[in-house]
Amino acid sequence: MKHLIVLSLLSLSFSLTCLPHISAQTEFGVRLLFFQNDLSNQSATDVGQGPHAGEWQVGASMRKYFSSRFAGRLETNLTRGRYRLSGHGSNYWLNGKRFAYLSFCAIPEWRVSQTVFIGAGGFVNKSISDPYDTQRNIETGVLANLALRHRFVEIQCRFQKWLNPAAKFTLGAGIDIFFGKRKAVQMEDAK
Repeated sequence: MKHLIVLSLLSLSFSLTCLPHISAQTEFGVRLLFFQNDLSNQSATDVGQGPHAGEWQVGASMRKYFSSRFAGRLETNLTRGRYRLSGHGSNYWLNGKRFAYLSFCAIPEWRVSQTVFIGAGGFVNKSISDPYDTQRNIETGVLANLALRHRFVEIQCRFQKWLNPAAKFTLGAGIDIFFGKRKAVQMEDAK
């Protein structure tokens, strides 16, 4: 818990010190990922992370526009999930124990139209709590993101692939709410 507080304060400090320099071409948002499903297979009698249906992720996002078509997106997310025990053809949920990790994502994006963004990038996860040691302290991976935008609300569909030996693959869907939309993009949207 101490690590989470320290990392959150560092992220907030960095964002606030950079805010005056980038605010004219940048928008900030709040992320809510409501559903994340682990599509990887587990062997029998293993304790693992997933499927994550019903698990949650919250975070902050920032999108910097480089032109009307290209942008870069940075995210900091906190994800909490529950374990499952696989064995003998059944899955048993271990509801009393939960894992948590902090995720940092960098995603270059292409603005296909006024309402559609497509991006692909990478992420780094830092384990915060893992009672069954199912994840490494630091994990990396790649992701693809499709976002549909209406005014300041964005619905996302995301595919993530971990690059560790477990090679976990997840599919997720969520919502971003953005603030501080860039003026040039606003004028283009109004046309």
